[in-house]
Amino acid sequence: MKRTTLSVTITGALVAAAAGVGVWTMWSNGDVTVEAVCGLDTSRREYVADAAPWVVVATVAERGRYLDQTPGDSGGVLLSTLTIETTLKGDAVPAAFNVGQPIGVNADGTYYSGPAAEHQSVLEPGRRYVIAGSLAPEYGGGYVLAADPADSTRTIPDAWTQAVREATPQPPCDDIVTDAPTT
Repeated sequence: MKRTTLSVTITGALVAAAAGVGVWTMWSNGDVTVEAVCGLDTSRREYVADAAPWVVVATVAERGRYLDQTPGDSGGVLLSTLTIETTLKGDAVPAAFNVGQPIGVNADGTYYSGPAAEHQSVLEPGRRYVIAGSLAPEYGGGYVLAADPADSTRTIPDAWTQAVREATPQPPCDDIVTDAPTT
């Protein structure tokens, strides 16, 4: 019993000392730099193609339910089932799978993708799209990063084929804030 108490006391003292050293180091080392997390720039297909594990030409087989992920706000995820026609990027992409697409809902119940959401068309059942996405088992398979209509033309699939070929990492954020600690 005494060994356990002594061991817990020594461990607690060491943890407290380490925390004190960490706080002292933080306060005594001058500037603290914080970098914000930037979202993916969807205005550039080559950035999206680089970030996305898969890019496909697909038809929306059916629309599922809407998941309100920000109660009190108008943002959430719309679930849809895709039937894959062509895989432009990705290994072992299934012939059909479910995806979640970030969208908002207007007061009248219609869906929208947001004013700054380039290459983010709201998926409609029966229509064909080029869709770039990430893996997301919580939505049944994937999460839509970008979606462009590709109903009656090869122009959009060809542009995405080129983007996949020329995939480029998005440049780092330039919104770094350096804040000097107060003494």
